[in-house]
Amino acid sequence: MGHLICGVDFGTSNTVVQVYDTDTQTVLPSNGSFQNSIESVIYFPHGEREQFYLGKEAILQYVESGMTGRFIKSIKSAMPEPALGQISVHGKRIKIETLVSHFLKHIKDLCETHYNQPISHVVLGRPSQYSPDSGKDKLAETRLVKAAKMAGFTHTRVVKEPIAAAIEYRRNIDNSKKVFVGDFGAGTSDFCVMAVNPSATTDVRFEDEVIGTSGLKMGGDDFDAAIMWDKLVPYFGYGAEYESFNKWLPIPVHIFRTICSWEKLSLLRRVDIQNSLKTFHHSTNEKEKIARLLTLINKNLGFAVIKAVESAKIRLSDHDAASIIYAEHNIDIDRTVKAEEMTGILETQVAKLEDRILAFMKSAKTSFEDIDVVFMTGGSSLVHPVRDLMIRHFGEDKIQVGDAFKSVAYGLAASAKDVF
Repeated sequence: MGHLICGVDFGTSNTVVQVYDTDTQTVLPSNGSFQNSIESVIYFPHGEREQFYLGKEAILQYVESGMTGRFIKSIKSAMPEPALGQISVHGKRIKIETLVSHFLKHIKDLCETHYNQPISHVVLGRPSQYSPDSGKDKLAETRLVKAAKMAGFTHTRVVKEPIAAAIEYRRNIDNSKKVFVGDFGAGTSDFCVMAVNPSATTDVRFEDEVIGTSGLKMGGDDFDAAIMWDKLVPYFGYGAEYESFNKWLPIPVHIFRTICSWEKLSLLRRVDIQNSLKTFHHSTNEKEKIARLLTLINKNLGFAVIKAVESAKIRLSDHDAASIIYAEHNIDIDRTVKAEEMTGILETQVAKLEDRILAFMKSAKTSFEDIDVVFMTGGSSLVHPVRDLMIRHFGEDKIQVGDAFKSVAYGLAASAKDVF
């Protein structure tokens, strides 16, 4: 075994690694005892600033603690935001690149232990567009690279995630094709068009095959929020009214928009909002529903509820219906979501995807008929309205699906031959 290089896909929901061997010029198989992925969540127990847990252990510890302490997910979504350069953890400000470095160091340690050698080189994946603002986009990549160096990688390169997915696809074909790649993740949706030629001479680099890339900051997390809005906000009082000076007024809609993004739920624990919520509960015509809303907010149950929503969404990938089930305190949810409803529920999100794809194809000067293959990857590629969108424009016969969670990491590792 020769010099090893990591390909790391730091994703909104999962962080995945594959390893490239410079001697054999191949990506090493990731099977057996090697756990090459971890959920991108971190948990700091109550009062702790130095001790933390990652991945499934973070979720386990958070739940066992009664959902106290500081639990952080979707860190990738915060990376382009200047105002989120530091995250508050029990009174201490921690840089966002420090949080990211914990995941990259964990992955690095796993690889070094498994292969019994130090690894200093890494190819990092990034979305086609962290943000439409070029300054924010550059900031996010700078933070990612800095996090890798903090984790102990001394040599770093960055490759766009949809290009990496195309590289992974290339290994399974034996003739030239013009490929549209859709990488539909939890926080971003990314696209590229490449003229893939697996028989090209070794001096042709993958960058020479790229025709164009694009993307937008929207993905599975937005789908979860849309399902929660459609199915659950009435259960927590959306549409309820409260009496004020002999007038009946609707409870502000922003409260219900906020509970659909669980990471924003802490905003509703501000003193002024808490006082308003108590007033609503006291004078509402839906006391039971607002009581549930107060429980959701003050017992910090947002993460658990949105995980139940996500679980139902995942089951809908291969079932006609799935139930959102969650019971805790005075909350007892059992709501059915039908696959046929998803088109309507995700109408706004899919329309945004469609608009971006149409604009991208125009900018790439490529027609849908020009595309030989559509390679779909990422967890949200399994959502039926997303797949239906791609079929509508490209045709079902062109659709191919890669490993939803490992394709990008494989392509990142394989690109090491070119980028280093």
